[in-house]
Amino acid sequence: VPSGPRNVISIVNETSITLEWHPPRETGGRDDVTYNIICKKCRSDRRSCSRCDDNVDFVPRQMGLTDTRVFISNLWAHTPYTFEIQAVNGVTNKSPFPPQHVSVNITTNQAAPSTVPIMHQVRATMKSITISWPQPEQPNGIILDYEIRYYEKDQNEFNSSIARSQTNTASIEGLKPGVVYVVQVRARTVAGYGKYSGKMCFQTLTDGK
Repeated sequence: VPSGPRNVISIVNETSITLEWHPPRETGGRDDVTYNIICKKCRSDRRSCSRCDDNVDFVPRQMGLTDTRVFISNLWAHTPYTFEIQAVNGVTNKSPFPPQHVSVNITTNQAAPSTVPIMHQVRATMKSITISWPQPEQPNGIILDYEIRYYEKDQNEFNSSIARSQTNTASIEGLKPGVVYVVQVRARTVAGYGKYSGKMCFQTLTDGK
């Protein structure tokens, strides 16, 4: 049976990876060596890993590769993975030993986060509205801050103002009493801002309330 592949080189993006490697030193005296890729997605501390989902894509394919290169996509951003590159030949199945392989640990890059799903009003005064929101379902990295865009409902969004928050709560100050405001929020990682959330309306208190 062949020895393991050697000298793995990886090119890493947010949700895709290219792996290249050198053929085994020992081919077992045969010229029918092919390669299989085993993909495992890991916890951030790498204490446990599990097989990748079926929707991960391998080009040209995952098993029976004849070239020493594979492109893997549909991965999660900012996630640790382990890839095993197995070298096999026509007699590997008859061997009592598992195929020789080389393992490589890779963490995908951060990407822009997914959308903030919803906002809630915490409180309102005549001149301020305090809102909170859950973090995006797919942070795709470390959330650096949030940007809040708001404007009066009867105005155009081109007249919007911007506030920023390091946490998932924000107090929007300096508002007019008894006015409905349209509010959107988006999250940011080092890769940039995600899309704004859907528009939600919140109202300040009126005089005398």
